Amino acid sequence: MNDRLPARLRELLDAPPEDVRLAEVALLLSEAQRPGLDVEEQLGRLDDIARAVSDRLPPDADAVQTVLAINQHIFHEMGFSGAGAEYYDPRNSFLDEVLTSKRGIPITLAILYIEMPGGSGLQLAAQLPTRCRCVFSTAYGEHALQDFELGAIDYLLKPYTAERLAATLERVRVQLALPVPAPHLQAGEGETWVDTRDGRQRIRLAEVQWLAAADNYVALHLPPLSFLERSSLSALLERPAWSGLFLRVHRSHAVNPAHVMRVMPCKDGEALLTMSAGQQLRVSRGYRAVLASLKRP
Repeated sequence: MNDRLPARLRELLDAPPEDVRLAEVALLLSEAQRPGLDVEEQLGRLDDIARAVSDRLPPDADAVQTVLAINQHIFHEMGFSGAGAEYYDPRNSFLDEVLTSKRGIPITLAILYIEMPGGSGLQLAAQLPTRCRCVFSTAYGEHALQDFELGAIDYLLKPYTAERLAATLERVRVQLALPVPAPHLQAGEGETWVDTRDGRQRIRLAEVQWLAAADNYVALHLPPLSFLERSSLSALLERPAWSGLFLRVHRSHAVNPAHVMRVMPCKDGEALLTMSAGQQLRVSRGYRAVLASLKRP
């Protein structure tokens, strides 16, 4: 098995834990599935995020300040969140995919103390995603009824033994192994569902002004909004509802002709399209023939 792993990954697996950069291991595992992945480029993206957080921290920042700064930058400013609609998609575990889509595996289990600085575990549990399983721990048994009203899997009364904790974790494993019912919501004609930070949202395809390839995704642009769809641009344009609505004008993007406001020829045989939101997109020479489709009757 190890013989099929990248040489650098084999080297890290044999290295002392303190010498291993976990992000590099995660990216090398992605590379093993998709040869050609530029691991150094992806590590550079992580370093950029780290620098952005570091620049806002005082020299004497403690652990709490650091965590708050990380959360502010990654979740609130950059828009990272758990993948609510495709929870079990294995691509949520590929670090390079997570960096591109800003979606990853959400919280699966939270062991919460009832007494917490600035609030309580009960208050926090009410704000967690519905798929997150909760276990509460406290020295006071009177909280148990409220815990189970919040859907807690178990209640650990302190002090508890290692055997009692093991029994709780086994109960969690059983819960996680239960099948999740498939959603039955269907998009209407001319509509599609997209992932957002707060779940899934239905949008009208006619409102999408252009599509842009982004690694293993396609960005759907409805300025000022944009959403990511896991697909290649070619595969997306083969779908019946999409093929008749969008016109490919470049290997990396396609436009909705209804939102093209201006066509400006260029000297090199290409053209420049101005969309209704003001964005300018290039028509490459290989797609010049589609310009006839943009002419008004």
